[in-house]
This record gives sequence, C-alpha cells and structure tokens, in this order.
Amino acid sequence: MQQFQLGITFFPELDPNLKFQILKMSASTIERFLKRGRKIIKGLSLTRRSKFFRYKIPLTNTNEKIVNAGHVAADTVAHCGDDISGSFVWSLTATDRLTGWTENRALVNKKAKSVRNAMDSIERTLPFKIKSIQTDCGTEFLNYLMMRYFQHRPAPVVMSRSRPYQKNDNAHAEQKNFTHVRECFGYERIVPELAALMNEIYRDYWNPLQNFFLPQMQLISKERFGSKIRRKHDFPKTPFERLKLAPNVSEEEKQKLSIRMKSLNPFHLKQGLESKLDLFFSLLKQGKSGNKVA
Repeated sequence: MQQFQLGITFFPELDPNLKFQILKMSASTIERFLKRGRKIIKGLSLTRRSKFFRYKIPLTNTNEKIVNAGHVAADTVAHCGDDISGSFVWSLTATDRLTGWTENRALVNKKAKSVRNAMDSIERTLPFKIKSIQTDCGTEFLNYLMMRYFQHRPAPVVMSRSRPYQKNDNAHAEQKNFTHVRECFGYERIVPELAALMNEIYRDYWNPLQNFFLPQMQLISKERFGSKIRRKHDFPKTPFERLKLAPNVSEEEKQKLSIRMKSLNPFHLKQGLESKLDLFFSLLKQGKSGNKVA
C-alpha cells in the first residue's frame, strides 16, 4: 500500500475526497476495478471439423486402460492472439498417455504436410515407437496424407479421434497445451518468422526440462459422492521416471535416457531457456512495432 500511496502523490490535482476513497480501497477491490479496463487475451479454438474422415477414423475408447508407452494424444494450438486473419504460428503437442512424455513443435501453418513433417520430427525424438495416436476431429489430422503417414508402414499406427466439442476425450493433450505451450509462449500473436526459434526452445530447453526434471501427478481413480467428485492421484513422478517403469521400453533405450539425463543440468536448462525467451519476446516486440523480424 505504501507504493500505491507514493503513486498518488504524483497527481496533486486529484479531488481530495476521491483520493481518500482510493487510499481506502483494498488490494482485491483495486484489482476488480482494473480488470474493467484490462484487455485479456484467451486462446481461440480454430479446429475445423473433418466431416468425411470422421467415418474413416473410429472414436477413442476412453475407458481403455493404457499399460504400455507409445499411445500418443496429439493436438494443435493457434498462436493468433485475438485475430485469426493472416499468417501465424501453430504449435503441435504430442504426449504419451502412460508416461506424460511430451514433445512440441512449431508450425508455420496447419496444412497436412506441415503437421506430417512435425510428427516425423517428433517421432525421431521419442524414446519409443508410436503404437496409436488419438486426435480431435480437426482437418489437420483427419486427411489422406496423415492416414498414409501412420498406416503405410511395417507396424501401422492405430488412429482414433475424440468426439466433437468434447475436450475431456483428449484431455492428455489438452492439459499439455496449457502447461507446455501457453505457460511458455503465452497468448500473444506470433509471426511465422519466429517458428525456428520456437522449435529450438522446445527441442533444446523446454521439453528436456519438462520430461526429465518436472514431476507430474496422474489420475488413478474418480468417484462420485452425490454432487461431489473425489479424485485420487498417484505420487508425483517425472515422465522419465514413468518411462523407466514402462514394460515395452527396452533396457538399452532406458540406459540411453539415463546417460542423457546425467548430461543435463536443470539449472543450465532453465538459464538457457530464460535467455532464449528474452530473445524471442524481444523479436516478437520488434515485429509488433513494425520492424522486420530477423
């Protein structure tokens, strides 16, 4: 409150009665008044439902129990700010439903070819083979190009989809859209020229930090008692720790991951992340001010 009172002294022309009322306001009341003039940007859903391919891709069995790594949920996020016109960056999120291991990639657009190339980059990074992929009904996933990519291989990937407008069907990817995308890059509009820098941040700093060092809790059970729902979660573990318990991941792959973890330092990752984010938001601000982004 002392800082706020000092700020009032810079406006001696204020009506004394008004000044007295402002100084009596609590912090919560001030916040409530400031919200009226504050512009809040929220994420926009730009999913275009694929009508034809909905009948080619089956619905996801939400009651299925996952016991092996490789059952992936995927989704896209639009970095458009509050304006969907023109070109902007998209983020692709792919998370393993058993371990929570998550990889992200930035796309310059949401065309099927861009999504396929991003999925190929993610697959080459994952420490396990994809067995199935669960997506929403968006046209970026439900198309011939993606069907051929996943199904025309020696071990075809099973494709499934969630119900339209039912976010809980694809909850594993939806929650990572916030923790792994929005908490890093926010809700600002991002121009395509920054996609390469975003991928560097995702690949070299943000994803290793999340997968190796930040623990997560997973839902074990959910019971309803009248109007209340009681949820039970397991003990927090990192995706790396959960992956070491996966029965279908080879010991050789687990050993490679252990060696990689020993080569990483969470403090160095955090420092590098902050440095890259400072550069990113500096370039983003230059683009907003009308300067050309390098």
